[in-house]
This record gives sequence, structure tokens and C-alpha cells, in this order.
Amino acid sequence: MPSDQVIDIEKKLRNYSVEDKQWLVKKVTEQLQLSDSQTATELMKSWDDAYSDGLDESEITMLEAVRCHQGKLSE
Repeated sequence: MPSDQVIDIEKKLRNYSVEDKQWLVKKVTEQLQLSDSQTATELMKSWDDAYSDGLDESEITMLEAVRCHQGKLSE
């Protein structure tokens, strides 16, 4: 389960452009030091898709999977 801070950030991000979110995802992936560029690309695409037009149930599920994936990558 993500922290309250992460949930709050996610809510704020809904109002930002896709370009801003792409930039943020790039910075996050740099901080995670992902060595696999394919993984980073997939992560960015997942976020772009999830935020492109608001959230429906499938997109919420996808975001939860992305969070889980991020957690595994940071371990």
C-alpha cells in the first residue's frame, strides 16, 4: 500500500500535462538507477497511459501494478 504522501502526489499530478509527467517519470527512473532502459521505457509508458485521460478502474489497477514494480526495482 502506498504511503499517504504518494497518494497525495498522485492526486496533484492529475492536473499536470503529460509532458510534465514524462519529465517527472524520467527523473524518478534516474533516481532509481534503472539499468535496463526497456524497463524505464515501460514504466514511462505506463504512467503516460494512466494519466492521459483521467483514471478509470483499469488504470487504477495499472498504477497499483506500477507502484509494486517500482518497489521491487528499488529493493
